[in-house]
Amino acid sequence: PSCLKHSEVSRVESASHEPMTSLKRFRDQDDDEKLSWRGEPRFADWMLTWGDDMQVRTHVHRFALVRSCRFFRAATNDAFQGTSTDLGKLLPDICRPLLEKLLDWIYEGADSVGTLKDGEVPLLYHMADVLQCPSLKNHTLDLIEKRAGARDLTTDDWPLLEAVVSIGDIELFRELLPAFPLEALHSRASHITEGGAEFAVAAMKQLACRAAPSSSAESEFTVENFWSYSVGQCVQSGPLMVRRDVFGLEVFPAGRLASADASDGQPKSVSVFVQVLNRSVSDDLDGCYNQCLCYQISVSNLKTGGGTKTKQGSFTNRAAKRKGWDHMLDRSSITPESGWLRAGDDAMKFTFRVWWKDPAMP
Repeated sequence: PSCLKHSEVSRVESASHEPMTSLKRFRDQDDDEKLSWRGEPRFADWMLTWGDDMQVRTHVHRFALVRSCRFFRAATNDAFQGTSTDLGKLLPDICRPLLEKLLDWIYEGADSVGTLKDGEVPLLYHMADVLQCPSLKNHTLDLIEKRAGARDLTTDDWPLLEAVVSIGDIELFRELLPAFPLEALHSRASHITEGGAEFAVAAMKQLACRAAPSSSAESEFTVENFWSYSVGQCVQSGPLMVRRDVFGLEVFPAGRLASADASDGQPKSVSVFVQVLNRSVSDDLDGCYNQCLCYQISVSNLKTGGGTKTKQGSFTNRAAKRKGWDHMLDRSSITPESGWLRAGDDAMKFTFRVWWKDPAMP
């Protein structure tokens, strides 16, 4: 009350603090022991394994797994009478080194994993997707959206795209493709093709959906170790899309067939062909296809002022799968001084172009 004197207020405050002071000796402290999977975790009631790898025998807590990952809500159900989960049956081996980061996230959240490398992000996304871990999945998706357009200027690579292809999961590749810029898909076409035909087709479909149809396109292709090929051995370029048709270059450094005039048994010519990989909308020209689809193949002479050797043609047969020349370049003209091969790795550089020509044009 406002009518209390100063001395009386002091006595009231002092009296109110006396019980607190007398109970201090009964206070206790928390030991701050957190639930952890590291070391020899106490109260662990589940085990994570990875196939036959004896190094992966990790004791964990069902409570932590179930709290973060919906998959474990079913997998650890008492009705199944299980005691462990073999992650090797769910995830590719390339994900195995990231198991620790996954568990750190499950137990402690985002702060525990620090800054993720580009190669780790799509792998952790895949693990989160399979194990149905929403928080980790959303976190990695945010990182993918931010980094998908980042290019390594020192190596001319797109690290995140390279990592997605290396996982080898076509469904994951299709799911994340929309995040990558067209420039990345074009420049790394040959690398994507190394993942297999399904990867190449998926990339081409993505390009077809997002890119304005083009009536002309050109691509460079380098064949290394030219002299290492024998007759009939072929090396293929990455895909090239014109409108929504997909083409590639086939190069036979020692010739596609044994030459009839090769009496000494030695190959005489370099054979090169444009191959139709996928034809989707070729019918849209109503019968003008035979006159409209043209191609050009060039071999670059790397010597200063050496120029190129170029040939042009057209697809005169609607059903043709490849067009080109068995005798594109005479192998006898390929010497160290000729300029047809790059010094150091004996590489030959090709350029091929495919275009649709207006049938009304000459």
